[in-house]
Amino acid sequence: MFEGKEDDSSLKIIDFGLSKILEKGEIKGDGGVKQAQMDGKKKKLAQLGKMTTKAGTPCYISPEVLTGNYNIDCDMWSVGCMLYILLCGYPPFEGDDDYELCQSILKGKVEFDGEEWEGISKDAKSLITSMICKPEKRLTAEEALKHKWMKKMIKKPDVSVQFSNASGFDNFKNFNKNNDLQQAALTAISVQVSSDEIKELKELFLMLDVNGDGSLSLEEI
Repeated sequence: MFEGKEDDSSLKIIDFGLSKILEKGEIKGDGGVKQAQMDGKKKKLAQLGKMTTKAGTPCYISPEVLTGNYNIDCDMWSVGCMLYILLCGYPPFEGDDDYELCQSILKGKVEFDGEEWEGISKDAKSLITSMICKPEKRLTAEEALKHKWMKKMIKKPDVSVQFSNASGFDNFKNFNKNNDLQQAALTAISVQVSSDEIKELKELFLMLDVNGDGSLSLEEI
């Protein structure tokens, strides 16, 4: 997404490389589910057709994406993984390498065994398992917003979800690998710097980037 319509407009939002515009089509049989048995929600999903590209971030990717046969409901699996991480500080599936991680995801078994989960309500766990599950049982975004735990959080905006112990908070801090200084700089630029100032920074960067590779080497600086 660009700031304006000019040819040299600054880029504001990126990383849509894995997005896809789906066109409606005919409903085809899927997993033995007959069209007559589908509710309105499932019919709409089926009409959008299937995607086959195996791509995504391992921590959040759904089993059907790994097998190359999925629909837009794969996003709700990812949302469930993010909620899991926000509540305990570590992802629901782990492995010593990407292969082991993917094997764990394909099994799809979500556990709440760590001490970090001792203070987390059954409703929160219920919401997670209703998103990290088989596609035919998975909640849509609309249904997730109507879930008992979510409705409770929405009704009480002053409610904060706190870690029940120090280890949960430490896990959450360790999960975020970004440099603190980098985060502070990016936040300051995005919130406080005006468009004109960003333009000046861009022009300065382009002047320093002699070889035009999009990054500054020590020699260029």
